[in-house]
Amino acid sequence: AVVSATTVQREVTGLRSFWKYLQAREEVSADIEPFVGQRFKDRRKDRQRVQRVDFAASEVAALYGAALKAKDQQLADLVAMAAYTGARREELCALKVEDVSKDWIKITDAKTASGNREVPIHRSVAATFKRLIGKRTTGYVLGDTGADKWGNRGDGIGKRFTRLKTAM
Repeated sequence: AVVSATTVQREVTGLRSFWKYLQAREEVSADIEPFVGQRFKDRRKDRQRVQRVDFAASEVAALYGAALKAKDQQLADLVAMAAYTGARREELCALKVEDVSKDWIKITDAKTASGNREVPIHRSVAATFKRLIGKRTTGYVLGDTGADKWGNRGDGIGKRFTRLKTAM
C-alpha cells in the first residue's frame, strides 16, 4: 500500500520518541541515532500531484446512467444534484427539507464556514428535489441515509459511489 509523506513522517516521529525513551532508560546506546537525517518528500509537491480532478460532463452522465442501471435511484439522484448544484456529497446528505425553497437550496452544514451559501436549483434537478421532498416539511432531503457515529450522513452513499466509479 502506498502511504503519504505525512503518514510516514507521523510514524517516524513516534519511533523517534520511543527511541529517545529507550535511550533515557539506557536500554540502547546514546551514540546510536537511527532516525537522524531521515528525509521525506516535500509535502507541498505531494499535495499538488494528488489534487482531485473534476469529472468531465460525459463521465458524470456515465456515472448517473450506471447508478440507474444498478437500480440505485438514491445514488443517481445524488450524482445529478451534485452535478447541478456543485455541492459536496456530505452537504447534500445533510440538506434538510426546510433548507429547500422553490428555486434555491441553502447549504448550512458546509465543510468550511465560507462554504455556507445559497445555490439556485437548476431546472434539470428541480423535479428530483420535488420528488424527494414530496409533501414533507421536515427531515432530510435524502431521507434514508443513516448517520455514522460522528453524525456524517454521506459515508454509506459515498462508499457506493466509490464502488460504482471503480467498476466503470
